[in-house]
Amino acid sequence: MLNGKLVRTLMRAKGYSGRELAARVGISESMMSYILQGLREPNVQTLVRIANELGCSLDEMIIR
Repeated sequence: MLNGKLVRTLMRAKGYSGRELAARVGISESMMSYILQGLREPNVQTLVRIANELGCSLDEMIIR
């Protein structure tokens, strides 16, 4: 499961809104909102793009 809290923290640190991160990652704003709320799980490709955009590893983004 994606750590939405960490993603939000990293987004704020980079100055990204959910809309901007969604655009940079190549998904819809509504899908990004669902991901951040924990309502949807992104596919591996999207996870990699989010991690790359936020400058973190996949391990950091996943809740175990």
